[in-house]
Amino acid sequence: MILTVNTGSSSYKAALFDVTGRQWLRGFSLDLQQSSWKDESAGTTYEWHTNVLTQTDFIHQIHGRLLEAGCTLKAVSHRFVHGGGDFHQPVVITPLVARQLEGLSDLAPLHMPQAIEMYSAARNVWSDVPHIACFDTGFHHNQPRLHTYYPLPLELYAQGIRHYGFHGLSYEYIVSQLPVLGISSDARIIAAHLGSGSSACAIQHGKSVASSMGFSAVAGMMMATRSGSIDPGIITYLLRQGWNVKRIEGLLYKQSGLLGVSGISSDLRILRKDGGDTARLAIDLYCYRAAQEIAALLPALGGLDVLIFTGGIGQHQPDTCRQIAQHLAWLDIKMLENNNQTLSAAEQLQASSSRVAVWSLPTNEEAVMAKAAIGYI
Repeated sequence: MILTVNTGSSSYKAALFDVTGRQWLRGFSLDLQQSSWKDESAGTTYEWHTNVLTQTDFIHQIHGRLLEAGCTLKAVSHRFVHGGGDFHQPVVITPLVARQLEGLSDLAPLHMPQAIEMYSAARNVWSDVPHIACFDTGFHHNQPRLHTYYPLPLELYAQGIRHYGFHGLSYEYIVSQLPVLGISSDARIIAAHLGSGSSACAIQHGKSVASSMGFSAVAGMMMATRSGSIDPGIITYLLRQGWNVKRIEGLLYKQSGLLGVSGISSDLRILRKDGGDTARLAIDLYCYRAAQEIAALLPALGGLDVLIFTGGIGQHQPDTCRQIAQHLAWLDIKMLENNNQTLSAAEQLQASSSRVAVWSLPTNEEAVMAKAAIGYI
């Protein structure tokens, strides 16, 4: 069996695959916001509330379940948000690689330290199998060089301050599904991964052309608790007001976005139920900023043929997808009005008169991670 471990900003997820990496066997998840543990097996979901919040306890929970089921692992595949300038392809985690990954923590402070701790916990339990690192930045590595620069002195680019892009495992899975959906590889595609972290990626010929997230996972779209891109002058102003780096980092990563604007919650579902002024403002701003970032990718493609929504919000909240698309109606996007409130499979959302095809498509980062591990078994 292959175990995949996906350490996110608001949840821990793991999944068990057969040794071909194709057949999903079992899933585990821990919602950090609700302290809720879920074990999915044989089509049944078992859920209970728990105080288990640490990476070590999460791994021990999974280890216990696998022992009960008599499962033998052949490899463990881990998601790492940032690969920096050195890691573009999946790699076996050696002691040297582990130290290099630790050195990337400042590039993604919300994700990398947690993922490193998760790897350490898993290594302690399954020390006799290969552990593979898969990188969200890897899919974007071959973007056109022009799209990787910031208008800063070139010596900073040489130091690694460049546009990387994220959610690459999700976008890689989306690309794998294009033939299934009958979408031509020549099509000009923008995929929007909408969840606790949100981004958009311009895709053509199966490759990343440009992306909304750049140097860090806080750039681009407004997110659940992350600000997205803001005027850099705000940062220098706050520094002059006596804010330190830690306080500013907390503001940008944990106190902004839907939570910061609404003052209520980082969850769009809760905000839609609330219906108050600040909840509506947060939703409206989220959708407008998402549309802005999608539109900003159009010059990289020279137009748009297909718009794909994915991620937790992109799959399960068609109202939000519709609201984002309304800001892009000038592209001759016309949406259906009678979509289901929860989508469980790939579904088209556009009206027949729409020039641009619009899809809601489930993503599967874990399947990409499992396939990456096959060569190391």
